Amino acid sequence: MTNGNPMPKTKNIIAILCFVFVCIIQSHAVILDKFSFKGLQRIEPRTVKAYSHIALGEDITEEKINDSLKDLYKTGFFSDISIVAEGGTLVIDVVENPIINRVAFEGNSKLSDDALSKEIKLAPRTVYSGAKIQELQQKALKMYRLAGRFSAKVNPKIIKLPENRVDVVFEIEEGPSTHVEKIIFQGNKSFSESTLESVLHTKESRWYRFLTSDDTYDPDRVAYDQALLRKYYLEQGYIDFKIKSALAELSPDKKDFYITYVLEEGNRYKINSIKIDNLIKDIDDRELEEAFTIEPGEWYDSSKIESSIDALIKVAGDAGYAFVDPEPGIEKNIEDNSVDITFHIQQGPKVYVEAINIEGNTRTRDYVIRREFRLAEGDPFNATKLRRSEQRIRNLDFFKTVKLTQEKGSSPDKVIIKLEVEEKVTGEIQLAVGYGTHAGFTSDVTIKERNLLGKGQETSVRLRWGQRSEGVNFSFMEPYFMDRNLSAGVDVFGMNNIETENHTKDTSVGGNTWIGYEINEHLSQNISYGLKSQRTNPSAKTTEFIKEQRRQAVNSSVGLLTIYDRRDSKVEPRSGFLVVLGNEFVGLGGTSRYFKNTLSGSKYYPLWKESVLAFMAAGGVMSPMGKTIRTMDRFETGGFAFRGFDFGGIGPRDKRGERDSLGGLKFYTITSEFQFPVGFPKEFGVMGSTFLEAGSLWDAQKKNPNIFDKNLMRYSVGIGFSWGSPMGPIRLDYGVPLKKGKFDKTREFLFGFTTRF
Repeated sequence: MTNGNPMPKTKNIIAILCFVFVCIIQSHAVILDKFSFKGLQRIEPRTVKAYSHIALGEDITEEKINDSLKDLYKTGFFSDISIVAEGGTLVIDVVENPIINRVAFEGNSKLSDDALSKEIKLAPRTVYSGAKIQELQQKALKMYRLAGRFSAKVNPKIIKLPENRVDVVFEIEEGPSTHVEKIIFQGNKSFSESTLESVLHTKESRWYRFLTSDDTYDPDRVAYDQALLRKYYLEQGYIDFKIKSALAELSPDKKDFYITYVLEEGNRYKINSIKIDNLIKDIDDRELEEAFTIEPGEWYDSSKIESSIDALIKVAGDAGYAFVDPEPGIEKNIEDNSVDITFHIQQGPKVYVEAINIEGNTRTRDYVIRREFRLAEGDPFNATKLRRSEQRIRNLDFFKTVKLTQEKGSSPDKVIIKLEVEEKVTGEIQLAVGYGTHAGFTSDVTIKERNLLGKGQETSVRLRWGQRSEGVNFSFMEPYFMDRNLSAGVDVFGMNNIETENHTKDTSVGGNTWIGYEINEHLSQNISYGLKSQRTNPSAKTTEFIKEQRRQAVNSSVGLLTIYDRRDSKVEPRSGFLVVLGNEFVGLGGTSRYFKNTLSGSKYYPLWKESVLAFMAAGGVMSPMGKTIRTMDRFETGGFAFRGFDFGGIGPRDKRGERDSLGGLKFYTITSEFQFPVGFPKEFGVMGSTFLEAGSLWDAQKKNPNIFDKNLMRYSVGIGFSWGSPMGPIRLDYGVPLKKGKFDKTREFLFGFTTRF
């Protein structure tokens, strides 16, 4: 037995094992020193290298190869890829996707090629991808479903061409139109089926709905309809209302859908009490309570809760708190079906406008919209100014939709205002056509662009012709002259009355220019200068009173127009009022000298649903300055200004012969009009109106027994219809005089038509 230390022998064994392990590792580590590419035709090698996760001189690992494969597939350039390491060479073998040569549609007639192309967005000279084609196939099918054609088929056909190109042809079988044949409600006890159907956007198929798609089945629309049903029931006080199911069934022939709603109405609740839990010390509780639009004892109405929340937000916003979110707490009392409502208002920091972002304006330039904002970056936030900004942008009438929202900024005391708009056509062709016993056929065509080149400028050309008159008028308006809050415009016109109501031939040529400015948010003024040359050629039938007047005249005038506008909308007002005062002095040179003053106003009251009650009045006085005011310069009324009477149909008139109209120096008209839906489906856009008008025109400036000139109040009553047709608004008025002067001339029917381009 030999004595000794075994440790040196063990150390040698470990050292040998480590050496062997290092050799094995080094024998498997491969360093990339070269790329090799196969299958590349259009794609450059450097492009493929850019997506590789391995650079020259680095180790080739499975992880890096897998990452490279994933990124190369994501490009969509290749249908097949393999990456293999052969020594220090990385071999990348690919099969390129072909290039699309042409995209075509076959078999489509209900949806045009343009409509399909806009949605599918597959352009020639782009890379073909099978997955992309399948996605676009589903998009096309969705378009047909939205058009009510659920049996439509879309089959993409790929035609291979030389040089790795393909034609993509979508072969389409559109199938028959699929309509909603019946909408069924189950569980409704408080409201009839017809009432509930009127709430829905989806309608049952009827012959008169050929102009709309509301009777086609759309799953998204059905989901929206469920929200409309919930909203309706909540507005009627049914807090516990539920839609247990909404089932759409397609008939076996795939032509019709049957939609069934199963409802659970629950009980109806009244409001027992309303309280405020206000944590904002700067705002008095009484000011908040005055903003409520609901009262105890009323039926619960979710819309009034929302309007109360909006009113509370307005009060807080005016105090500088932009993100106050009043939260209504509702406590139900089951025993008497009542609710107690508490609005919880928590304090937040006062905020400032960090940025104003605008989206959706593809044509209208940003500055045209920004100049309508009553707030600017850096200003303290003010809810009233924000709402006024939205109203001013709507009043431009350039957009279908205007959505103004607030987002939190980079810090708690900053807010970002976001405006989303959807533009609409701003070109118009207006056509007015009429026929009267005395005036014969008349027509009036106006071509107008209200947003010229997206700059907010307005220009128009108006052409008038008929059996007795013809003329042209050109106008241009710049709403922000010299980049200031000044509007400016110019009008040039020429008019030839071949045979007027008073049997003369009149010619007028002239123009005027004006500039307008705002005194405050609602009060504005226009200052104008006009120059007009007029010539009157009497005929054998013309009354001697007109023959006595100057045949050639030049009017040089300066005018001031003052406007006070508190309407909720300039386009379709439903509330508020408008007052317009006009003052004009004619005699700044020229041959005529007189003052002309007019005053008009209108007041609007919103009633139930879409109904509006409107009151309108106008009056005027002309004051001669030592000279006779020519007939063609005097006031006239009738036609659209006083329905039931002809244009120039009332006022002073020669009792003899042809009973020529002489015009008057004083007039007034008063109108009350009730506008209401007439029961047609809402999608038709048909509104009715009833009106009562009264007025008078008098003072021929000359006393003579042969002149009928009395301050006699006339009355007329009538009905009207307006239709927002797909071609443009159409209006028809029928007025009947209830009281008229002995020599007045009437006109019962008036027709107007407007279309847009």
